[in-house]
Amino acid sequence: MENEYRLVNSGGWKIKSREWKRQTGALIQQAGDATLSWKMDEGDIVFDDKRPSKEMLSGPYQAIAGEIQSGSLSYNNFPTSYRVTFQSGGSIDRSEIQGRLSKLYANVKDLTVTATIESVEQTGPKSATATVRYSAQFTPYSYDSAGNVVKSKNQYVAVWKDQDTWTRFSDTDTDWHRESTTRLERSPIWQHYEAQTPPRAPVTTPPTTSTPSAQGGTDSGTFHGE
Repeated sequence: MENEYRLVNSGGWKIKSREWKRQTGALIQQAGDATLSWKMDEGDIVFDDKRPSKEMLSGPYQAIAGEIQSGSLSYNNFPTSYRVTFQSGGSIDRSEIQGRLSKLYANVKDLTVTATIESVEQTGPKSATATVRYSAQFTPYSYDSAGNVVKSKNQYVAVWKDQDTWTRFSDTDTDWHRESTTRLERSPIWQHYEAQTPPRAPVTTPPTTSTPSAQGGTDSGTFHGE
């Protein structure tokens, strides 16, 4: 059986076979060259692809979603110049992002966040863009007069979409770094709780206690002599 294998942009193909019917030299096909064809017996074909992909960025996005969920976005692999630019206008830097997240986290309970990668596109040998949709579910809360937490009966779902720019140090590196974010879609309910003052437990005054005196009355702090 004759099979045709084509290498495009040197994506990192590795072909292993128990026996070659015909030896070939270089397996890199330049654009416009004729297609390479050969016969080979049953063997193993391994695809070692170092291009950006949903699978390759799944781990970093799961980590980002986990940090948002815990309220402790640590900016791992974020450059100091990292910003979120809103497609509708304006941008915020790392410190403001962290401040908004901290306030939202103080406003809600039971926060769960998931990230779904919609697309990944390589824009150069060492750069790529990824579009990801976030979904966050949470419950607002307040305090009762005794200072107990009272969760709202309503649960909210916030959805927003980002387009991230990722870079790497070499065209064979699998370690990608998020450089910047453009927010394509914003969530009004998420923005509301990012800006709202967190609830505070009421300040309760402890009741005044008195100590019985030796005569069975109340000790007011005055010494009674014989």
